[in-house]
Amino acid sequence: MSTFLSALWRWRDRAEPEWALSTRDLGGFTNMGAPANVPKATVDVTNVGDGDAYKVTVTGDELESEPFVGRYVEGRRMAGVSQPIAVVRTGESFGVIVTAKDATAWDSASFTVSWWHAPTRRRRKWMGLRSAQLSERFYLRDLGDNPALEGDAAAV
Repeated sequence: MSTFLSALWRWRDRAEPEWALSTRDLGGFTNMGAPANVPKATVDVTNVGDGDAYKVTVTGDELESEPFVGRYVEGRRMAGVSQPIAVVRTGESFGVIVTAKDATAWDSASFTVSWWHAPTRRRRKWMGLRSAQLSERFYLRDLGDNPALEGDAAAV
């Protein structure tokens, strides 16, 4: 019984990544640098947990296209990175640019961050089963008001 409890405690107390979002821009910009009222969001995703995330991928639902994933270089410019991102350590972040497929899809549009726990010295497979991939979904409605509707509200 004590072996079971110590194994359970060790599993429960393991280091895990945790994601925090901060919104950089809502609505985006035109080619000339002027603000645009489109259903678009630029978000920083930061690992604020006490563990590293491995093989990180970002996918989307109800989006115009797949999310653009990148790392910031020289302040505001984002350079794209290929997925999966090998490792996102504690305190590191990456950027995600998402655009809802239309203005009415803002409330249902989302992106999902998926990752694996840290590898161990033991085999990752047991009886042909692999440890589970973890994921967390983020809705665009939780980032802020729909920027595509702000222009319509201002015109009224």
